[in-house]
Amino acid sequence: MVDDLLLVRARELWVELADTPVEFCPSGGARVVVAPRSRLSPPSWTGIVRIGDAAIVTAPSVRAAEMVDDAARKMTHTELVDIARLRAVLPVLDVLGPASLFYLGRDGFLPAHEGTGVEQLPIGDGGLAALLSG
Repeated sequence: MVDDLLLVRARELWVELADTPVEFCPSGGARVVVAPRSRLSPPSWTGIVRIGDAAIVTAPSVRAAEMVDDAARKMTHTELVDIARLRAVLPVLDVLGPASLFYLGRDGFLPAHEGTGVEQLPIGDGGLAALLSG
């Protein structure tokens, strides 16, 4: 149950960064949207975030979104973040990543230094944006 809640919270945070209406598909696969102001990647780049067997993809233009959506329909969730596979099916110019992030609850956090704690980030109300700008 805790793992499910962490999965939901992690997905909510990444959806906020997409800066356009999009959701992770509960049955898996990728959802591709046009989001030129997305913060999943640098400006004018396509951003892919996979959590579990579902992904959201933000593209800077309709053309880019169509190309990525067509390719994503032919790939597994693992292939979607495989750089060699992406280069084989899309005109990839440059890549940042992949990066692996791990999420855990307060009870699972073991601080390396005494006095270190966990701070819960509010969802919605710009909490993530405040963290990124600070």
